[in-house]
Amino acid sequence: MRQGYSWVHNWAANAALRQISHDPKARIEMSVVPMKQEKLIKDDFEDVLKGIYSYIALIIYILPMYTYILRMQVEKQQGMKRHLSIVGLSFKAQYLAQFVSYTMHLTLITIGITLTMYFGNLFPKSFANSKLLMFLFTWVQGVSNFGFIVMIVSLLPHNMYPKLAAKWGSLIYFSSSFVDFTI
Repeated sequence: MRQGYSWVHNWAANAALRQISHDPKARIEMSVVPMKQEKLIKDDFEDVLKGIYSYIALIIYILPMYTYILRMQVEKQQGMKRHLSIVGLSFKAQYLAQFVSYTMHLTLITIGITLTMYFGNLFPKSFANSKLLMFLFTWVQGVSNFGFIVMIVSLLPHNMYPKLAAKWGSLIYFSSSFVDFTI
């Protein structure tokens, strides 16, 4: 493909040269000069990411997921909606408070991971080029799990024991992640 483009480009350049110089024998020889390549630095981030990131993310977020499913199930059993309506608040305020709390925990976990990558000299080229992207890549993965937590809590029965609900929710997250690996 690349040589075909060079050939067509050279043909057009020769036609233009013949037209401008009024010499039917004028031509430019097509030659390819090899390009010098500087030292190659290979960063293994992409290979590692393809192979094990999904397992790492699973392990990192399983504990916060367990904790927040447990907390939401306890609040569901205690009738938090009713208590909030007595005070004059909607249940949306409770979800917002839980999201802010989850986001703070998640940010601390992500900062820990980013510092580990920095001081452990993991993925030096990727980290040197885009510290913020490395941070956001991990952080957004965690934020997306909050929606999963809310979905699991709303699907679990109201009267299910909270620790059992948290274990089932974590198990559903764990098993659904392994289904994703096979696809």
